[in-house]
Amino acid sequence: MIRREKLPAGEIVFTDEPEVFSRELSSGSCVITSLMLPGAAAYVGCPEDFGQLNDDYLQKVWDRFCGMGHVACEYEAAGEQWYLRELTGEDYEDWLRITADGGDGLFEGRPAGYARESARKALSADGEKFETSRRIFADSMRESFAVFDMGTWGIFKKDTREMIGYLSLTPQEDGVGLGYCVMSSHRRRGLGAASCRALLEYAKEELGASHFIIRCDADNEASAGLAGRLGFSETEDRPGARRFIKTV
Repeated sequence: MIRREKLPAGEIVFTDEPEVFSRELSSGSCVITSLMLPGAAAYVGCPEDFGQLNDDYLQKVWDRFCGMGHVACEYEAAGEQWYLRELTGEDYEDWLRITADGGDGLFEGRPAGYARESARKALSADGEKFETSRRIFADSMRESFAVFDMGTWGIFKKDTREMIGYLSLTPQEDGVGLGYCVMSSHRRRGLGAASCRALLEYAKEELGASHFIIRCDADNEASAGLAGRLGFSETEDRPGARRFIKTV
C-alpha cells in the first residue's frame, strides 16, 4: 500500500510496505508509516489511519521533517506574546544553558542538582563531543515526536524569538508526565504557569490527553508551588519525591 499527499512545500508518502519504506526513506522522502522502523517522519497505529490524518497534522509532520520544529500554540503572558515550539538540534545549546541555569529535574537514584551539573559539563565539552551530543539530542527529539507526538517544547518570546525555558510531555503508565524549566531571570512573572496552561490545553485538544502527572524532589518547593497553581492535587509517592495529578 502506498499513497502520496502533496503539500504546498512538498510531498508526504504513506506506506506500510517495508521495501517501499526503505526506498522512499533512502531517497529523502517524508514518510508516514505503521512500521516501527527508524527514520520515519511519523508513525500511526495501522494503515487504515492514513486516511484520517488532517491537513494540520500533515503540516506538523512536514515541519518536523524539515527540522523547523512545529509551533504548538501562541499565548499572552506577563503582557507579552509567547509561543511554544518543538525543539530541534539547533536548540541544543540553548536547552543546555537553560538547564544549567535552573534545571531541577527529578532523576531516580541521582543527587539533587544532577541536571544542572550534567548540562554544565555538556556545555564545556570539546567541539567533536559537543556535536555528537547535539546529534543525539536532535535524534531523540525527532523520534519522540514521531512516535508519541510528544517531547520537549521551547518557550519563546514572539518578538525576539528568545528561548527562556522549556516544557515537556512524556507518556507514562499512569498518564502523561509534565515537566518544566524556566530561566531564573524570567521567574516570578507567571510565565511558567501560563506556558504550562497553554501546553495542557494543546495536549487536551490536539493529543487527546486528559490525565497529567508532575513529579519533583521532596524539597523542590518552587516546582510544587507551580503544580498547585496549575490545579494539580498531591498524592503519595516514593520517599524523597512528591507526585501531583490532574485530570482535565
